Amino acid sequence: MPKTLEERIAESKAKTAHLEQQRRAELYRERKMKKKLDQRRCYVVGELVCKYFPALKELKPGTKEQNKIIFKKFEAFLSSLASDENVNKEDF
Repeated sequence: MPKTLEERIAESKAKTAHLEQQRRAELYRERKMKKKLDQRRCYVVGELVCKYFPALKELKPGTKEQNKIIFKKFEAFLSSLASDENVNKEDF
């Protein structure tokens, strides 16, 4: 027995909803993987920075506002280093 127009429309809507849900799930997985990779990168970079600047291990992080003050000098140093034209950033 052939399906009615209403049944075909309902099936089409259900399939569209399922495909949209799959698309969203894939986007979520991609964002989650990217975030995990970024966090791992930051962790490794942080370890290297602390290795060569051990005094940073003495600083105790606090709230966001406190961190702005605590790490102000180090941020200025990094900013200066990043803007130095003698540093070849493509080597990283």
